[in-house]
Amino acid sequence: MADRIAVDANALVHHAVRVERVSDDVRAATDTARRSVLGTDALGPLCSFLLLPTQDAATVAQATITSASTMVEWTGQRARVWAQHAADAEQRALDRLRTLHASLV
Repeated sequence: MADRIAVDANALVHHAVRVERVSDDVRAATDTARRSVLGTDALGPLCSFLLLPTQDAATVAQATITSASTMVEWTGQRARVWAQHAADAEQRALDRLRTLHASLV
């Protein structure tokens, strides 16, 4: 068992920044997928039967990417909130210890 539990708020904020960058990349992929719509003549007359399944697959991929983007963005936000809570808790503990020390001296 560890002697202490510590949360490094700076490390959490750094992680949140990295996660948010990933979220931006995922959002860019979503935007690209939305703009890459195939027209009815995209595959030519012999392969036109492939268009509907291709569009269905693209729709599912867009929904999946959108969900992933939302989840990654939420994770970054939660990491920032957790970091702030950890920093606040540490500050409150330090303030209480200083008050206790001052009353003993």
